[in-house]
Amino acid sequence: MLSLYERLNRGEVRNKQNLAVAYGVDEKTMQRDIRDLNNYLRSDDKKVSRIVVYNKS
Repeated sequence: MLSLYERLNRGEVRNKQNLAVAYGVDEKTMQRDIRDLNNYLRSDDKKVSRIVVYNKS
């Protein structure tokens, strides 16, 4: 998940399918990881509004 965070933090744009292949997991796992990352970003600092925006399809 840290690798995913770093990629997104650098501004890399990826789609869920390619990420799933790159990490050797299924798309549902990527969806859960992105959701968990969003939950972390929301709770990390209330003053900074950061989220991962993605298309679930």
